[in-house]
Amino acid sequence: MVIIIETRIGGSRAKDITDTLPFDGAITTDTIGYAGGLWLLWKSDEVEVTQLAKTEQEIHVVIKCGGNPVNMSRALLFKDCLDSCGMLDMGFHGARYTWVNKQDEGFFIQERLDRAFANCVWSNLYPEATVRHLTRIHSDHCPILLSLENTPELQLPRPFRFQPMWMSHPLFEKLLSDNWTDQQELEANMQNFTEAVKRWNKEIFGNIFQRKARIEARLKGIQKALAYGPSRFLIRLDKQLSEEYWEVSQQEKEFWSVKSRYNWLIQGDRNTAFFHMSTLVRRKRNKISCLKDRMGNLVHRKEEIAELLREGFSALFETSQCLAQRAPWDIPSWHSCVMEDEREVLEEGVTSKEVEISL
Repeated sequence: MVIIIETRIGGSRAKDITDTLPFDGAITTDTIGYAGGLWLLWKSDEVEVTQLAKTEQEIHVVIKCGGNPVNMSRALLFKDCLDSCGMLDMGFHGARYTWVNKQDEGFFIQERLDRAFANCVWSNLYPEATVRHLTRIHSDHCPILLSLENTPELQLPRPFRFQPMWMSHPLFEKLLSDNWTDQQELEANMQNFTEAVKRWNKEIFGNIFQRKARIEARLKGIQKALAYGPSRFLIRLDKQLSEEYWEVSQQEKEFWSVKSRYNWLIQGDRNTAFFHMSTLVRRKRNKISCLKDRMGNLVHRKEEIAELLREGFSALFETSQCLAQRAPWDIPSWHSCVMEDEREVLEEGVTSKEVEISL
């Protein structure tokens, strides 16, 4: 089974090429302009592949190696149930499969039957929750350990990231003009703007989640008051706060879209919950839980992982060789101008023979 990405070839041309390869099964996607393109190739006598869905950027299939065939209708019903409940696969650490049939070679089957799912609210309550597949001893299933411990995080400096939601604020244009001038170099402008926008974000723009909660609480109180007796002031205030709530909701949507790293032009019709869930998935996938040191030992503590990464990158840009000291350059002895014969050669026009040789 082979997966080829960024083929930049789709349609009938992709089919013509895959037909010449030593695979009797193939699924291809269309390209996006001159980019993209996915090919999934397999041999039907070794694996069974069932296509679920595909777009220009992804292919969803079910892969079966031995065992009983998958009941697709039941599988799709289970998937629809998970989607409607907003469930997210928590992933795992340890062995890849959780069940084996304990048969001899040729009849041996193993599957990942046991999984842990959580919705977005639960994942926010327990952001450090992990699932581990423990060693299987007597049973045909692996024990599964769900850890909820919220281990203290290392207080590492966070890199600066520009947030597109800042541009929706009416004072952002003045902030930019005050801290970015043509008289300074790019590095100085970047440093001044970064420091200024950090202060501005903290003092003026504020936390969008706290602002949204405050507006929602005020709207709730005003709507309760309107139920007892409407007034012009309350109606006007209700309309004003509703507009502010819509604005901060759009800012929240942009915030989560940036953190989820999804292409906003392609996924622009998605809602905030989609981007929030995508951020949780990416955060789980990118988290480094352990690393191997030079001796092959697994390092699990965050402080030791950070030190191991620093040592690794330091070794890439350092050398153990001793370099001899360079002799001082005698710059005054150099010619300060081009010699006359050299100037004549440089000023000569390009001949047709030189063009012919270069081509």
